[in-house]
Amino acid sequence: MSYNWDELNQKTIDLFQGGQYEDALKAAREAVDAARSAGDQRHLALGLSNVGEMCQATGDFAQAEQAKQEALELVQEVYGPEHPETAATLYSLAILYVETNRFEQAETLLRQVLSIYEKDPSAQAEDVAQGLIGLAESVRAQGRKEEARSCLERALSLLEEAWGESDPQLGPVLISLADTYQEESGLEKAGTLLRRALKIYEDTVGPGHPAFVEALGKLAENYMARGMYQAAQALLEQAVSLLQEGPTQDDPQIAHLLEELAEAYQ
Repeated sequence: MSYNWDELNQKTIDLFQGGQYEDALKAAREAVDAARSAGDQRHLALGLSNVGEMCQATGDFAQAEQAKQEALELVQEVYGPEHPETAATLYSLAILYVETNRFEQAETLLRQVLSIYEKDPSAQAEDVAQGLIGLAESVRAQGRKEEARSCLERALSLLEEAWGESDPQLGPVLISLADTYQEESGLEKAGTLLRRALKIYEDTVGPGHPAFVEALGKLAENYMARGMYQAAQALLEQAVSLLQEGPTQDDPQIAHLLEELAEAYQ
């Protein structure tokens, strides 16, 4: 059973990473069937989680939820309600709920995730931070922006401690945190966070990276909201130029940035 499982599981991973999603899902279901037939609950839970992730990636949210819920039941039975595997499976289901705009359900699960990690001295900072980021998105969508900001600030602190203050993976957290300030007229603070994200991207992934271009656009929006139109124009012109030099000349982001640039010139 072990050899067959490993073979099927690796086949699933290889196909998925190669973009062959339908074949990957078929292999994942074969792995689930093999584990179920063998009565191997641990591998069955992992296989169901894989099926859930692939269904979610291809937009089949109903099948994704069914697979992830069954995986969660098995993981809780096998490992117990306070185990890190349970936390990871809860998180996976919660992110599905976030993606399908079921924010109250997502919040409930994410609070369970964080409760498990808080009791586990071996919990990784990255795992706790991801739980906080998911919780921030859930409560922000419910209008609780101050709570979202608090979650993101805590997540940022954990990730800075784990990765250092110049890791490009901090960028999305900085941008999300900036958004919470910008939504409540904290434009100057938002601008500071966006400039930091932009600097990190410039020093690590480089100006040609999509993340750098996104940060340029975000900072330009911030400057426009503050009436700094010339500064916004310069950033938007740079963003458009970088996109036009890229491999996709018809990138829809170009049209969006050109619209913003026209607005900045008015």
